[in-house]
Order: sequence, then C-alpha cells, then structure tokens
Amino acid sequence: MAQGPTKGVPIDTDPTLAANSDAVVCSQKAIKTYVSGLSGGNSVLTTCAFGASFTDRAATVVTGQTWVGASSCIIPSILTTNIDEAQLLDMSVIISDLVVGVGFTVTALCENEARGNYSIMCLGV
Repeated sequence: MAQGPTKGVPIDTDPTLAANSDAVVCSQKAIKTYVSGLSGGNSVLTTCAFGASFTDRAATVVTGQTWVGASSCIIPSILTTNIDEAQLLDMSVIISDLVVGVGFTVTALCENEARGNYSIMCLGV
C-alpha cells in the first residue's frame, strides 16, 4: 500500500482500497479511480471555490458529462483529509440544473461561512 503522511495521517493511494483500514485516509485520486470502476465511469471530481473571503455558498457548473440523463441520480461527496473541518462547517452539497448529455450544477452550502476550495466527488447512479 503506497502512503504518504499529511499532518500525521497516513494517505492511502491504492485505487483498489484493498487495505479496508480505519487508520488511513484515501487520496482523491484513489477514491475517484475506485468510484469510477463501481459506477461504470459515471463520476466526476470537481472543485467548489469559496474564494478568499468567507461566504456560505460556492457553485460550479460541470460540463462534458455525456452520461447525465433526465432521471440521473447524482450523489455528491465532499473529499477532505480534515473531517473535523467539514463537520464544523456543517457543509452540504446540492446537485441541480441537470442538462441531458451535458452536465449539472454543484453547489456547496455551509451553515458557518467557509473560504478556500473543496473537492466534490459526484457519482451518477
């Protein structure tokens, strides 16, 4: 298992997630590769940028997703190595404005205002 430490937390880069461990955090690339294999490629990793100033929402439009259909169910997940931060921000993600064969809008909302960039994995099922 390939790993590298981040603030004392081991980072697992194995795209099979074979370790099945509670002691490591998977890298974004490992998760994207793993999820893409499960979903038949119906996934995309995107970034919601809150910017340098504190705000309660950030949105991004995702395009180039030919797998998106009128009845697509897209499940978003915030990817972070700092679970405490995500919980403190009380962040949630909403998928909206589906355009068949094109894409959708990803909006990250948080009760407490945030700043910076957050990676969002969107899995289409």
